[in-house]
Amino acid sequence: MNTILPEESPLHVADATKNRYIGITLAGKGSTAEVWYAIPRATLSGTDLPVDVVSLRSRVCAVKLYRLYASRIYIKNELPAIKRLQTLSGHLRARFTEPLDFSDEAEKDDPCWFAMKVVQGFTLTQLRKAIFLSKRTVPEEFVFHMYIQLHEALKFLHTSDPPMTKGDLVAVNIMIDPTTEDVPGFPNIKLIDFGGAQVGEYTNDSVFAAGGGNGRNCFHGIEFTDLVDSLGYVLAARRCLDGSNLEQVMNLQERLPRVLKITRHYASPEALQAIERLLEETRKSIEISFPTDQQILDALNGSVSTTSSRL
Repeated sequence: MNTILPEESPLHVADATKNRYIGITLAGKGSTAEVWYAIPRATLSGTDLPVDVVSLRSRVCAVKLYRLYASRIYIKNELPAIKRLQTLSGHLRARFTEPLDFSDEAEKDDPCWFAMKVVQGFTLTQLRKAIFLSKRTVPEEFVFHMYIQLHEALKFLHTSDPPMTKGDLVAVNIMIDPTTEDVPGFPNIKLIDFGGAQVGEYTNDSVFAAGGGNGRNCFHGIEFTDLVDSLGYVLAARRCLDGSNLEQVMNLQERLPRVLKITRHYASPEALQAIERLLEETRKSIEISFPTDQQILDALNGSVSTTSSRL
């Protein structure tokens, strides 16, 4: 007999994963899935008492639970995509969702899920909201940095063998991770949510080609393609390019990241301080943050009491 659980209960995590994960707090939700902070139950075996919360924090992961009606998206698109991501090598692999575990072969009404490493940051949507509320000016070096890392990440996918597309490059699926920096002063970006991804179906040579409606290319949000275009215009103006020279225009996307890297490299101390302030203000403004020590302990205590009551 199935137990009726309250909406958005951490107990859903244990129920859906067949007790492999202990839910802590809700990290986010969308139309097709919820994402929960959780702890793998297997890592708790042999844990000494009293519990070392610092050690537990390092074990917290994120579990994405698909709604039953959306499980087809997971099986058809996201599961093959994240399994493909596991096979890729190179430092740019860290630019994407890092899966840890998957649901078993699902029957018709079984919940679909997968566990992944936590990104202790925020989405580009949340960053933009914080920028709007603070009315601060964003240093152009920060915009260039995000463009460079997005360019590297997408090219990495598109040129892998077989090639792979992201499918839905929008602000809510771009994470800013202030805890990691490949370039001092600039947080790394990560691409999440591969429900629209395709493996082995990329046919367009352009890294930033807009989707043509045939389901075979990356579909980028209009704001992102506008950004690419505007940066191209800036570079063209600086270099006095002749707009009628097709070869120069075609080479623009390859040369643009190299030029922007120079600008990023010579970022002023004032620009770096402004970026740091933006990141800090965004961290303070987001509604959902990483679980506190008390929330982790409460989840473990609740899991123990629930397990005991079922015995």
